[in-house]
Amino acid sequence: NLKAYLAVILFASTFHTSALIMIPVYFIAREEAWSKKVIHIIIVSGLLLLFIQPVMTMIFESAEGTKLGGYEEAILGGGEGGASIFRTIIAAVPVILSYIYRDKIKEVWPESNIFVNMCLVNFIIMSFALYNWLFARFNFYFQPYSFILLPYLIKNIFKAKEKGLVYYSFIICYFIFFYYEHVISLNVIYSSDFINL
Repeated sequence: NLKAYLAVILFASTFHTSALIMIPVYFIAREEAWSKKVIHIIIVSGLLLLFIQPVMTMIFESAEGTKLGGYEEAILGGGEGGASIFRTIIAAVPVILSYIYRDKIKEVWPESNIFVNMCLVNFIIMSFALYNWLFARFNFYFQPYSFILLPYLIKNIFKAKEKGLVYYSFIICYFIFFYYEHVISLNVIYSSDFINL
């Protein structure tokens, strides 16, 4: 229901204007997964990524004096750094799996288009976040779809013999990722007052 959807997004934008990104995303999410339109979106995103510096410069020149202009130094200054490559790889996993098993997914889950397309948008956003971490903020809108798609794929797409291997592989890989992100990269030290660890 587009009217109800727009009402919710406009209400959410009163808390944070970034919620407005969900308006154009609505039209992407409704497309059939891996259709020609979706492939065109992937190609255009790839081209934008290749030419991100001149594209971002052009955007900020046209947004001078607006609220968006306040992010110019953070994005074009170059000192902010990008998101971890591992976060982008993790965002790619449900997208790659849903492409490999696209025919089977359509057969067993006709409503999967929204989840596949939202995971694809999440991966595209995380690809841009490699350039600057500010893009990764949008991932809060899209990443929850992978929390639904990925378990669904593991449960319904893989054969019984494969499920256990895939399931435990994911647990090990996520453990390594979180250890790397928090303990090594961010130097977060976890401790317990109960077991002196």
